[in-house]
Amino acid sequence: MINNQAQQAINVGKTAAGAVALSPIPFTDTAALIPICLTMLSAIYRAYDRSITDQDLKDALDGGFAGVRASLKHQGVMGFAVRQVAGNVLKLVPGIGTAAGAILNGTGAAALVDRLGQDIATALSANQIQDSFDLRFFITKSITASSH
Repeated sequence: MINNQAQQAINVGKTAAGAVALSPIPFTDTAALIPICLTMLSAIYRAYDRSITDQDLKDALDGGFAGVRASLKHQGVMGFAVRQVAGNVLKLVPGIGTAAGAILNGTGAAALVDRLGQDIATALSANQIQDSFDLRFFITKSITASSH
C-alpha cells in the first residue's frame, strides 16, 4: 500500500511532468522529465524512511532508461518515444498543432511519471527494493510497461 507522503510526491511529479510537457516549444520537455523523476523518486524514498544517494538514484534512472532502450530495440516497440516525437512534431505546426502536440505530450509524460512513481512506491512498501540494482530493475520494468 502506498503511503500518503509517497502519493503526494507522485501527484506532484506527474503534475510537474504534465505541465512541462505542455510547453509549446518542441523537444524541450523530454530533458526536463529526468530531474522531475529524480526529485519524485527521492521524495518517495524519504516517504518510506529509506535513503539513497543522488548519484545512485541518477545511475538507477539512467540504467532504467538504457534498459528500456535496449528492450525497445529488440522488440521493435516504440510506444512512449513515438508519442513524444509525434507530439513534438505536432508542436511545430502553429495553432492547433501546437495545442495538440502539447496535450499529447502532457498526458503521456504525466502517465509515465505516475506509473513510475506508483510502481516504485509499491515496491518500496513491499520491501522489494534493497539496493540501486533493484531500483534499476523496477524502473526498467515500469517504463517498459508504460511504453506499450
